[in-house]
Amino acid sequence: MRTERGVGLALLALAVAAVLVVTITPGVGEVENAPLWCLRCIRAGGRAGSDFLLNVLLFVPVGVGLALAGVGRRVAVGVILVCTLGIETAQVSLVPGRFASLLDVAANGVGGYAGLVLGGAWRSILRPSPAVATRVLLGLGAAWLGTQAVTAWSLQPYPLPDAVRVRGVAAGPDLAGGGVLEARLGGRGLVSTRTATDSAAARRMGRIPFVLTLRLVPAGPGARPTRFRIVDEDDRTFLGLAQQGGDLRLRWRLRAREVGLRAPALFLEDAFPDLAAAASGAERGGAPPVTVRVGIGGSVLGLEAWDENGRLRRAGLRLTPNLTWSLLLGNLVRVNPVSTAAWIAAWMLALGYWLGHASPAHGGRGALRFGTAAVLLIGWVAIPWIAGTAVPAVWEWAVAAGAGAGGWYPARARGRAGRP
Repeated sequence: MRTERGVGLALLALAVAAVLVVTITPGVGEVENAPLWCLRCIRAGGRAGSDFLLNVLLFVPVGVGLALAGVGRRVAVGVILVCTLGIETAQVSLVPGRFASLLDVAANGVGGYAGLVLGGAWRSILRPSPAVATRVLLGLGAAWLGTQAVTAWSLQPYPLPDAVRVRGVAAGPDLAGGGVLEARLGGRGLVSTRTATDSAAARRMGRIPFVLTLRLVPAGPGARPTRFRIVDEDDRTFLGLAQQGGDLRLRWRLRAREVGLRAPALFLEDAFPDLAAAASGAERGGAPPVTVRVGIGGSVLGLEAWDENGRLRRAGLRLTPNLTWSLLLGNLVRVNPVSTAAWIAAWMLALGYWLGHASPAHGGRGALRFGTAAVLLIGWVAIPWIAGTAVPAVWEWAVAAGAGAGGWYPARARGRAGRP
């Protein structure tokens, strides 16, 4: 009991410290707060769905720590609510660059209570009976299929309007501060307009795949970054290119925005290797022009950039259902294989663990294994095929197999050891 209490207090201290770092440190830029009571007010960027889920996950360790520390459930719920109300109040009046809402209070409460339930059931989690493990396995499999389906739907292209507008193409040759010299969509030139729309460009973008080619000059240090956008009549961006230092970021509007989730972006690192020329005042008033080619496929985004010296850099992004984590974090963490592998491993370890405990001592073992394999095929083959997203790569299947085995084998070994 003392060990359990000590672990709970240590986890609670770490969880509270993490919550304070995430919620009380000032944000970047100015955020206009809606009234604290407003549950329907959507924060800037339309990321309410991602923020709600992150707020749920943020307080799960707090609830687990309180449960392990021996705090009663009613008292623990009160502590969680007082803490989250205090945080939201501080974000309104004391912490700049933060958005406060009672929706966050509700999310924190849900996460904290879920943690209390998990912390109170830790013995059953470590040594579950086959019946309990089977029920958990079925629920976990359904939850995983749900995340795969939501992710695959969220990664579908947002329906294009009948006409679009172009933003960012320079009207003249003076680009001392950086800008877009030329833009061509399928061989057809694009020009920036304030009010006029381009229905031909919208039709061409609607016929995926398509290629967009730009010739641009990156902005130097201290200047406004070079940007290019294709927007609708309400100025919502459907395709956007933006310079971030020496890198280039591509955004393609996906259905994720409809449910308040962040959409993954593609980054081409070191797209502008000659930015030093902009700082030293080289000819043309800055860095030399760079040609950029954007390729949009049904489930693949591609970026290529080459300069006047013929140096080529390229990057690609496959939109697979394993990018659920990026729908939550967005540009807080750039899409990378390590994070995707960690996401896959977390799910497969859990599925393998509960499968190992759920396998009965006699009969039914083959049915459980067959069912688990069928769930994986549905989530990674059928759902991507239906949604039009990419099927996971070979390395993703390998990570899943290794993590699943890593969860299943110790559980089976422990089950055999505990069997009379």
